[in-house]
Amino acid sequence: LFMFTSGVFAVALEAEFGWSRGQILGAALFDTLSVMVIGPMVGRLNDKIGARPVAIVSCLGIGLLTMALALTTSNIWTFYAIYAARSALSLGTLPPTFAKVINAWFDKKRGMALGIALCTTGVSGMLLPPYVQAIIGEFGWRAAYVALGALPLLIALPAILFLLPKGGPPIDTSLPADVVASKLAADNEGLSVGEALRGYRFWLMAALAIAAGLGLGGILSNLVPLLVDRGFTPASAAAQLSLYGFVIIVGRLVSGWLLDRFWAPAIGCTFLITPAIGMLLLASGADTVMVVSISVVLIALSSGAEFDLVAFLT
Repeated sequence: LFMFTSGVFAVALEAEFGWSRGQILGAALFDTLSVMVIGPMVGRLNDKIGARPVAIVSCLGIGLLTMALALTTSNIWTFYAIYAARSALSLGTLPPTFAKVINAWFDKKRGMALGIALCTTGVSGMLLPPYVQAIIGEFGWRAAYVALGALPLLIALPAILFLLPKGGPPIDTSLPADVVASKLAADNEGLSVGEALRGYRFWLMAALAIAAGLGLGGILSNLVPLLVDRGFTPASAAAQLSLYGFVIIVGRLVSGWLLDRFWAPAIGCTFLITPAIGMLLLASGADTVMVVSISVVLIALSSGAEFDLVAFLT
């Protein structure tokens, strides 16, 4: 919800209150702090009580507190307070919650399963920027926050309640006992926390997640304001963000297909080189629609792949 709309709202809030763009987009720091401080607790809750109740509570939280952002006053700390609460309560809606379910149900074609499930964020990326921009243009940014917050309550919450599995896949008891035992043993394979922390792979994946999050999250939240500064209209800048969302769908499906067939680190390296090229194109100062679109495509390919990659490697 916020990854694809924060830049659109930033332009409106800047015009309304005179806050700097850095002040407005700096609220994303609360997302980072929440993931670092509360994220491990949410992970443990997923392990103890299951993904479904965690997702239900978080879905309610993100919907209601997104609506509450409409109550923002000229004191920027009201904006920060509501945003921080939303960041903390929404953690259970992030991809790791649903990737845990997918990893439990799929042992073959897992890369493609992750790609199909997570590519739907790209659908949001296509639809949300023009949706929010249209509501801001017609009714104002407060109405846009309410309309945005209604989406998880009306769409995601029923899907979680009625479609998300309550547990792992059933064991086929018709199989021989030794086969069932080996399957159960395979499900419980893995490293202890201590073993993981003593190995280099955990820290390498953590570094990958941090680098991808900083680089890709930074450009995504700033893309619309950056393009408006270069002379794009808010609507045409939002259209570039919709292109970003479409390419995410392609990136996640293609990366998922490749992860099932080739060495995952090489696939990840390839997909994380493309945004560097896209960033260099943007940094060149080129402001034609064609060059910006090429840059967006190159950056978005990896935005569609990094969640798949981390979940698959984990």
